[in-house]
Amino acid sequence: MSKDKLYRVIQMYREWFERSEYVKCEFPKNNLTYLSDRSKLLNHCYYMLGEMENFVDVNKLEKAFRWLGFIQGCFWSLGMCSIDDLKDDNR
Repeated sequence: MSKDKLYRVIQMYREWFERSEYVKCEFPKNNLTYLSDRSKLLNHCYYMLGEMENFVDVNKLEKAFRWLGFIQGCFWSLGMCSIDDLKDDNR
């Protein structure tokens, strides 16, 4: 995936979050109770998008891809997207 494509995926997910009720919020470190709260988990994913964009800006692409994988894993595990949907996002 190119940097331009990664920016587009970040923007696509950001636009989805902007239309939702979720708010950017970083997960408290080592607080596993948040994992059982769908809203808090997605709030954290929303927060991650801005950080990812910063990583791409400074050419930390491997880290940005790991974070993308985390977000997409959350989307899949919460039943929001199929694996095929996520593959299409990355094409």
